[in-house]
Amino acid sequence: RLFHPPSRGGPGLGVRRMEKSAHVLFQTRDPKGIVSVHSIERSSASALGPARMHTPSCCPSSSIIRQYETYSQTFCQAAPCVGNDHLLALPSGNESEVVVVDDRADTPVSRFSIEKKHGMLTSLALIACDRPGGDTERTTRPILLCGMESGTTVLFDVLQGSMKASYSLGKEPVLTLDVTKSSTSSSSSPGAQSTAFLIAAGLAGDGEEIARMDPSEAGRAVLFKAKSQHSSDSQSDSSHSWEFQKRVRLSTCHINETFSGKPGVSICRFRPDDGRLLAVGGWDYRVRLFERTQGTQMAILKGNAGSVAAMDWAPDAASSGLFASAG
Repeated sequence: RLFHPPSRGGPGLGVRRMEKSAHVLFQTRDPKGIVSVHSIERSSASALGPARMHTPSCCPSSSIIRQYETYSQTFCQAAPCVGNDHLLALPSGNESEVVVVDDRADTPVSRFSIEKKHGMLTSLALIACDRPGGDTERTTRPILLCGMESGTTVLFDVLQGSMKASYSLGKEPVLTLDVTKSSTSSSSSPGAQSTAFLIAAGLAGDGEEIARMDPSEAGRAVLFKAKSQHSSDSQSDSSHSWEFQKRVRLSTCHINETFSGKPGVSICRFRPDDGRLLAVGGWDYRVRLFERTQGTQMAILKGNAGSVAAMDWAPDAASSGLFASAG
């Protein structure tokens, strides 16, 4: 089956498969900054979500599940939530504001404003973290990650509505973020438990500046972990403390003595289900595959005609190995 995106008076910004493999997220840079969720299976009109949507005349109404007018004019892409099919993180008309929505509700779950010192919002990721909630139950907490023009990643607890931590990756904008679940384990601190997830970030890059960097810092993709500590005796959400731990900086485009090359990274995607492989798409028209433990490069894929603008794994990629990219 083919998905035919609507024409909206602006260029396409992103296409992304959601955790429900028959759903696709489509975003354009039209005046209304429309983000829409479509069913590839072209579900019946009776399956459409409630009210806050309209149907473009060029697109079959049965394909649209939900549509949002963000009024964003930046290149920041919306992000579905890993582990919760109903949540989306959306950019807005305010370049430093994020909106988290639930497709079952007509009003936003939360709005987050980021300090202006970090500049413009450039990327988003959202994950529903498992958190121990006592001896007999487990609950999930949506965690929002915002990549910023300043090179900083900012973490928000969506339910609590507050910023919890920030982490600087350098001075270049964080153009892309992706997340995958990690293990939840007991902390070394008595009476405390920890929750962790792994983050991949892709950065912009200037060839001349990167040529002057130490090779260990020149890679434009970074793997790092977000980890929280939570007292098992506390029922308060404020008892969470978050920290970031850098795992590895990944080697990307090589810069020669003439400073030629296109070192920036435009998109990162973990393989679904196990997250053991990471695909990194660059300005140099290439996709690089890395294993996540040590950051070892497994392959370089060529064939894109431009900077890699979109890519994704098949839902069964762990067994089929299927992967697609566009540039």
